[in-house]
Amino acid sequence: MDVSFFVDIDGVLACTHVHDNEQAAFFKQEGAIITALRTHYIFPGVIEFIKHLFQIPNARVSFFSAGAEERNRSFVSELLKLAFPTSLPEVEILSRHHLTDKKKDLMPYLRPGDLLENAVLIDDNSTHELANGQTFLYLATTDEDDFDCLETKFQGYQGEEYKVIPCMLFSPQLYENKQDLPRENDVEKTSIKLGRYILITKTEVGFEVEFLHLESKSIERKSLDLHAHHQLLALEAMAREGHLVEIKDEKVQAAIHKLVEEWGGYYRKICRRVNRIFSAVGILSEALKLMNSQRCTFKAAYKLLQDREIWPLRKVDLYYHIGLELLRAHNPGLCFVSPLRYMEIKMRSLTRAERVAIEAARTNEEDDS
Repeated sequence: MDVSFFVDIDGVLACTHVHDNEQAAFFKQEGAIITALRTHYIFPGVIEFIKHLFQIPNARVSFFSAGAEERNRSFVSELLKLAFPTSLPEVEILSRHHLTDKKKDLMPYLRPGDLLENAVLIDDNSTHELANGQTFLYLATTDEDDFDCLETKFQGYQGEEYKVIPCMLFSPQLYENKQDLPRENDVEKTSIKLGRYILITKTEVGFEVEFLHLESKSIERKSLDLHAHHQLLALEAMAREGHLVEIKDEKVQAAIHKLVEEWGGYYRKICRRVNRIFSAVGILSEALKLMNSQRCTFKAAYKLLQDREIWPLRKVDLYYHIGLELLRAHNPGLCFVSPLRYMEIKMRSLTRAERVAIEAARTNEEDDS
């Protein structure tokens, strides 16, 4: 069955402002800067995303933005030139005047024989979600502020892409009155399931670790052998420090993360807010697989995919990783945006030619007034 993708522009593919020349330089190096009446800064991964969409079998790609038609046509033209420099594909471009009561109803723009249940709107505005059969793939708005926030997240990230999850140590034996001992509660379990932390508990015979298993999406519990991992011997002293404490010792933390990784657990996270385009690719890919294997509509496949998770698909790191691997087929050097990568590029000295080009682009930004 054919699938129809309708892609929004602003907040999904690009933003129209930056905070400074250095941020503009980041977009120029990692994404692109194009002129569509005004300057637009293309997010990293977007060009690869467009290439990917057009290579999906039996897929039709359109653009649907509530912006002005002249701007939309100019933007799509310039974007497609970057993705397909030798031969531009034909696309339908829908604009402000195609809205129905200020909503993006896809039904009027399907080809004869196409099913609304196989139509997908990729958008950052939840007001466009309609209960008419079309699938709404929501990506929260991305803008220059999201990237600027990376500067405050600079500390605590491993390598280029990841931040490790905190390890918390729970010591129930420190409670003098056992009636005060907190029982296992939904809040604690939800925190583990959401990947907020890994929990280590001091038991009568040793230590146990609870973590989110990536494949099963459930909490797993394992015993820790302190003598097999000498770095963990420090847990004995830590267990006397308080009822619930965060493990700050980097060697102990690294040893726990290594074990959790070996057990297939979730121990590191990415900066989702600046990598949302990757999640869209992963979600679409997995939904299309289900659509084919279950011989169902895209909408039904999307629901099956969501029903497997305890939180929205856009908050599941697995789909970001799937998306990254798929987009690397178009750009092997592509990686997640991280605070380290962002700051590295922002701190790079600009050449005179770069500065002149960037200042010209910034002069042509849309006037908020």
